[in-house]
Amino acid sequence: MWLTAFVVRTFGQAHGIIDVDQTVQAKAINWMKKKQSQDGSFPTVCHVLDKEMQGCSGGECSLTAYVTIALLEAGVPSSDPSIVNALTYLNSTCSSNDCENNYALAVISNVFCKAGHSRADELLNQLLSCATTEDDTMYWKYSKESNQFCYGRRWGMPCASRSCDVETSAYALLAFKCQGDVGNSLKIVHRLLEQRNPSGGFRSTQDTVVALQALSEYAALSVANNDVSMSIRFSTDSEFSWSLAVDSSNSQDVQTLNIPTLPSTLTASLVGVGCVLVQTGVKYNIPEPPEEAAFEVAAMATMNENKGKSCSYKIRVCNRYNKYMWYLAGLLKKPRSSNMALTDITLFSGFVPIDSDLKDLEKKGTRKIKRIDKQDRRVRVYIDEVRRKVCCFELQMKRTVFVEDLQGVPVISYNYYDPDQSGGTMLYPREECK
Repeated sequence: MWLTAFVVRTFGQAHGIIDVDQTVQAKAINWMKKKQSQDGSFPTVCHVLDKEMQGCSGGECSLTAYVTIALLEAGVPSSDPSIVNALTYLNSTCSSNDCENNYALAVISNVFCKAGHSRADELLNQLLSCATTEDDTMYWKYSKESNQFCYGRRWGMPCASRSCDVETSAYALLAFKCQGDVGNSLKIVHRLLEQRNPSGGFRSTQDTVVALQALSEYAALSVANNDVSMSIRFSTDSEFSWSLAVDSSNSQDVQTLNIPTLPSTLTASLVGVGCVLVQTGVKYNIPEPPEEAAFEVAAMATMNENKGKSCSYKIRVCNRYNKYMWYLAGLLKKPRSSNMALTDITLFSGFVPIDSDLKDLEKKGTRKIKRIDKQDRRVRVYIDEVRRKVCCFELQMKRTVFVEDLQGVPVISYNYYDPDQSGGTMLYPREECK
């Protein structure tokens, strides 16, 4: 459901800029409408394989609000029954009067404003009461439990927000922008710009998508024209200086400067008219602390046949996901399932997999196994997801060439979309073929 809504929303925003097949768009919209529950909510259908891309919109209220936004931005009128039913559900079920889930509150506020709902102003006032204000910035934590320790505060540096906090603040910016509240919007913009990385993105795919949309819509609201004529001069305490000119011919271009030595101060002097963004980034290395393996893997090879020249082993591989996430983006840890996982099994020297056995595993095995590839002595098993509960499967290998004194071979499991999340073990024969 979420992925379809994401595509529909993207196509709706791109329509008028690029050619979008409206037949495909209409089919996707109709599919979502058919899946809508009787109470007006949009349920989860299947699941997203790359969960990092989904961001924080996995809850029932958040998902319903997200799908409703996608339909509205795709051109579905607010009077459409699917929109009316979704708004009724959100109004009766999801509009709490506290700051337990600021993300849902921000997304629902955005939906109500876009749809012209009578409670839009009320929810914006509630959203404002849940905000965190620091100096000239305003932002929201994903939930009131979303606290974090930040070393940067010791030196007056802005702290990096969690991905869900960035996404929540971006939806809040869209809601205030929808109401034409430039003053509060500017405070949120200041916070979001502090969180951007040197490449212009944020911490994840989804918070970058939402934050860039919010910043772009704010720019269209606040900047009346593109008339820019400005001279900028940068200087450091080490007598390094650099000047550039920005006008209508290059105002949309990114201009970068590499400072040869790290200064203690960097001064920017601007003369002229217009609006420009100046951003600095510092890269440095720190030793990474040892991290617990994301996957716990166990593998065992037992003799299956040992007659004459015929010899085969049965391999049993078990996986368990061991990665923890910040629950509600706070300090509580909670195990979760992986994205699509891949288990890479190397077979013993002189052995190959039994083809019929692999086909049976792929066809009749657990529904979580989506695909099996083989290449020489390696078998790769694609698993829909691995949870905290142990997931096991079995396959067989047969000897084609006699090799004496068989050695252990690696069995490695990893997150298909993030291979750094991995774990492995060595597979040894419990007894050796004659």
